[in-house]
Amino acid sequence: MVAKTTDEAWARVCRLSDSVFEDDQQAPLYVEEHALRTGSLAAVYISDLCHWWIDISSASSDRTELFEHWRMLCSWLNRFVPPIESAYEGPLPSSLKFHLHFGQLIEVGHRSIQIPSSTELRDAFRIDADEAKHTITM
Repeated sequence: MVAKTTDEAWARVCRLSDSVFEDDQQAPLYVEEHALRTGSLAAVYISDLCHWWIDISSASSDRTELFEHWRMLCSWLNRFVPPIESAYEGPLPSSLKFHLHFGQLIEVGHRSIQIPSSTELRDAFRIDADEAKHTITM
């Protein structure tokens, strides 16, 4: 299967279905094959209206935590797209990309985590939209 990228190219994708939940297994969520081969993490939700891409990067070298965060984002994308598409009245681009960069990864293990203060969160959070490239970077 292929999916259209935000630069109007086509990328080979394969089903992402490692979830134990049936709705996740049935979702049109795919992983980009080339990204996997090069060590990147990119997924696409393919709907009739738009190809919704999501990828992740981090300053951290902890690939296990990066993968867990990416899985969480894939789950979010799977639940985000259907209600947004049904509520959005304007035309959508053929593809749209969310790029999320984490300066620091919070471990998803069983230990308690140190929750950042509201000031730390405000300072750490930034959103940029590139309308021409149909990309939102957070």
